Amino acid sequence: MEGRAGSRDSRAGLLETIRVRRGAIEAYVHEQRPASTRLSTISIISSSVAAALTAGPAFGGTRFADNVKEGLSLEQTSQVWQVLCLGALVVSVTAAVSAQLNKANDLTSRIGAAEAAGVMLDGLRTRLEYGRLPVKEGAEEYQDIVAGIPFVHAGPTDPASGTSGAATSRRRRPAGAWVLGVVAVLAVLLLAAALLGLVRGLAGSSTDPGAGQPRSADARTTPAGPITVPSHDTVDGTVLLGAGAGWGSPTSGCSASTTSADPSECPAPAGAAPRVEGTGP
Repeated sequence: MEGRAGSRDSRAGLLETIRVRRGAIEAYVHEQRPASTRLSTISIISSSVAAALTAGPAFGGTRFADNVKEGLSLEQTSQVWQVLCLGALVVSVTAAVSAQLNKANDLTSRIGAAEAAGVMLDGLRTRLEYGRLPVKEGAEEYQDIVAGIPFVHAGPTDPASGTSGAATSRRRRPAGAWVLGVVAVLAVLLLAAALLGLVRGLAGSSTDPGAGQPRSADARTTPAGPITVPSHDTVDGTVLLGAGAGWGSPTSGCSASTTSADPSECPAPAGAAPRVEGTGP
């Protein structure tokens, strides 16, 4: 009777140990899977944004910078280049750090090993409860399973909540992943601002197609001022001479196109030189 009672106690103790370890595995997977997903997502987004930030200056050149400057109302074109290059540098470092953290912790393989160990512990518990597996063999198998997941620690059970210490560790989130996420979000906002400036700059240039274009070298400008009329005119072979405003000038009241045969029809202006009549060639 005492031997059977001791065997039952050993079996119950092993089942309780398996239950606590199974809870620790669930807590570990529940905590590390989102962390691994966040780091992978941040790395992918950061790499893409870094490439997009450098694509505009690389392919658009000075025209891209000018359009963004006009769209965002910046003072200098160099500000566009400096901000985009600095943003690409920061987000590239963010992508590298995220990928390295995910690789260094080896989260993907650890999560897979923990899930596999949890499945094997469930099978062991079922055989102990219903398959009449000897306690000694069950304990040995349990040790073999646990040896494959040394990174999962079964802490003491919290009597108030019934959860293990590993489950309570979910409350402690590393700040590094969140910082990297904030940097990635800021980089996305910078890219959106650059695209907005480009669109506004292109829209402004399309509404004013002549703006910013140099004047043609063949363009001729007409100087402002009065037109000088020659001081002598010929009307039907008669040469009209005058100084300054003479007969036939615009100020004499008689048009230069006057075809009258009698020059006396054009009154002499005040202060004009004497009129000399003669026959032209």
